[in-house]
Amino acid sequence: MGEINWENEFNKNTFEDWRTKALKEVKNDHSKLEMHDEIEEISTPILTPPSPLHQRRLNLSTLDSNKNNYNKSSSWKNGVILHSKDEKEINKIALKHLMNGIDLLYFKEEKNTKWDILLKGIEFKYIHTQFRTLSFDNTQNLMKNIPSKYWDYIAINHDIIDSENISKELINQLQKKPIKMFVSNGYKIQQCGANTWQEIAYILSCANEMLILLMQKGLNIDKAASCIHFSTGIGSNYFMEIAKIRALRYLWEQVINAYKPREIKSKTCLISAHIGLMNKSLKDPHTNILRQTTESMSAIIGGVDHLIVHPYDELSNNGPSEFATKLGINISLLLKEEAKFGMTKDPQGGSYLIEYLSDKIAKKAWALFQKMDGFKSIMSEKKQAYIKEFVSKKAALRIKKIKNKEKIIIGVNNYLNPQKIASKSKNSKTYLELEEINYESITN
Repeated sequence: MGEINWENEFNKNTFEDWRTKALKEVKNDHSKLEMHDEIEEISTPILTPPSPLHQRRLNLSTLDSNKNNYNKSSSWKNGVILHSKDEKEINKIALKHLMNGIDLLYFKEEKNTKWDILLKGIEFKYIHTQFRTLSFDNTQNLMKNIPSKYWDYIAINHDIIDSENISKELINQLQKKPIKMFVSNGYKIQQCGANTWQEIAYILSCANEMLILLMQKGLNIDKAASCIHFSTGIGSNYFMEIAKIRALRYLWEQVINAYKPREIKSKTCLISAHIGLMNKSLKDPHTNILRQTTESMSAIIGGVDHLIVHPYDELSNNGPSEFATKLGINISLLLKEEAKFGMTKDPQGGSYLIEYLSDKIAKKAWALFQKMDGFKSIMSEKKQAYIKEFVSKKAALRIKKIKNKEKIIIGVNNYLNPQKIASKSKNSKTYLELEEINYESITN
């Protein structure tokens, strides 16, 4: 039997064919095919012919071009966060996670760490590793414990807003061999209430400032770009979140193109997605499973490189439980190993709705990025005040919708669990003096 030409096996339908069919299904009620998202400020006129901002081929080539640094494929790395309090104990836990399918370890330093003990037996060449150290000095001590041939497999999570005090010694190291040193922290701003395009604009603004700073210190654009990576928070707005990741990749390429890089890999970006805590419940814990799964699906379909599903009880007074940690790990593993989500690159490429949303989010994010670019720096009071203003407005709107039950979250603001759960949330964290949102805490 010869090879089947699948393109000839199916009829080719035009947009008008689809439009006619859609209207027939809703009995010519156009209102049923119009959607408006108040938080995103995006209307989706489904009956309007598509005019995507970027083509699917561009996305595919971009996703493939970063092989020198992070060997980007259609799959992703499945991560877990470890707090480095006791080096021997955390080392045991890390090795156990590696045996259970984890291939991304994220170490958060909470005290001056003996890295040789904490990292004993960890084979960097087979996994990816991220670190959040307490200082640039601690980062240099860390790097002394990791052979430079493995630096392509690690990333350091120095928030770009804390990057003013980087030492000359570290700059010299980055000049010799760039490493993913600075993270543009979309996850934190998203957890404080920012919508998709506000988050992207913030990410781009921070990263662009870091590019300029590194180039001022002597790095060329290709080396400077190689020092930056991104974190993003994934919310429950399924299609918007898919489109957000795709829009971020496209816009970062536009930023880098403006500096005329020599290497194509400079146009790509490493994205770590965090399934956070905004809509997670301690009082009705099993409702979190579906939320974490669909949010993970959005991140994966959008094309992230790393996925970290935070334990739903991470903010509990008792700390994250072994069950919730294992659940987060297994959700990602099931999507990869059983649902086969890692088999296809950019599976939504060419989808009318996703391309339309990618276009709209990219345009809104770019406009806000340009406004933010008019301020002196992310560290300036005026720029931070501007950021806080637009994020606070969205946060207030989200909270209003939850309190008024305009948005229903099962077990949080409706259909509450009759069983009493003793666990309570800690006080919310803050970022840029903005408070991170947890809907369950708001409704108590």
